[in-house]
Amino acid sequence: MKKFKDREQIYLGKIRERTKELQCMYEVARIITSSQRLPEIFSEVANAVPMGWQYPKKCCCRIFVDQQSYHSANFKESSNRLQSNILVKTERRGWIEVHAPAKISFLKEEQDLLDGISRTLSSVISSDYEKKYLNAQLLHADRLSTIGQLAAGVTHELSEPLANILGFSQLLLKNPELTPSIHADLKKIEKASLYARDIIRKLMTFARSNPGQMNAVSLNDVVHEALFLFESRCAKENITLCLQLAHESELPLIVANSGQIKQVLINLVVNAIQAMPNGGTLIISTNNATTTSATFVSLVVKDSGTGMSKEVLDKIFLPFFTTKDVTEGTGLGLAVVYGIINSHKGKIKVESSVGVGTIFEILFPLQSKR
Repeated sequence: MKKFKDREQIYLGKIRERTKELQCMYEVARIITSSQRLPEIFSEVANAVPMGWQYPKKCCCRIFVDQQSYHSANFKESSNRLQSNILVKTERRGWIEVHAPAKISFLKEEQDLLDGISRTLSSVISSDYEKKYLNAQLLHADRLSTIGQLAAGVTHELSEPLANILGFSQLLLKNPELTPSIHADLKKIEKASLYARDIIRKLMTFARSNPGQMNAVSLNDVVHEALFLFESRCAKENITLCLQLAHESELPLIVANSGQIKQVLINLVVNAIQAMPNGGTLIISTNNATTTSATFVSLVVKDSGTGMSKEVLDKIFLPFFTTKDVTEGTGLGLAVVYGIINSHKGKIKVESSVGVGTIFEILFPLQSKR
């Protein structure tokens, strides 16, 4: 009978502990779904965690995330602790730990509970990051759309007077009675007008919603045709050019304007080469890419160059923004790339780290099959 009662007490004790753990997880879930900001969530979770432990009044909790610390009331650090890392996409963003006096022994189930709470917090941080990233992308797209509308209006107003300047200067150049100095001045006017016309065309490409003639296009063929121009230049500048193209039978055709896609690739390759003044590796790859909502054909341009800071990365698609010397470009290359990809209903993603390199990934919607 005594053994039976002892066994019953053990079972009841275990049930009480599991009940506390369930109550703790329920409270954590309630806090997380309360629509608070992350700091408030972390603070409340830290206060709620000890209730799931065998000795809740003697335990305390601390959450450390992104260089910020949140702890329960009457927190007292101890060498006797349980700890679990908070990971977001394999990156350690912090940890959660429970401290207790030295004489208290932790249960195995308590470590499992702490691991469960840390995974929950990881999901919360990841969701918050994705939401902020999506909002930033929407704001960025809206800003580019507005700039595109302004660019279309400005280029329309400039096109006619510029055409007149260019036309009359070229007409005057045909006059055989011009003095050498006047002829030289007119050539300067013609050259400046041609340069301005080129900028206007690029702005129109950025602002244009109609991509022009569309056909079934092999992305691999576009890559080979565009890179033919760069093979000798890469070799001269000590850049290793690597092609990692999907097999033709596995890469569906896309509906696109071949010339414009070639222009996109040329702009990205030129930027990559300029980002590797001391040589490096340039990788061009094509493949299938699938998201939760659609299937795409991807084009990736990856370099091992100087990379970009976050501040620069946020501005790279804005017209006339450039970090290059005035003699190296107008700052319209990536604006044109954005305009072309947008007109093709595609997506463009950029990842970059200073001193590591840059990756441009372009996703073309799959509209036809072989």
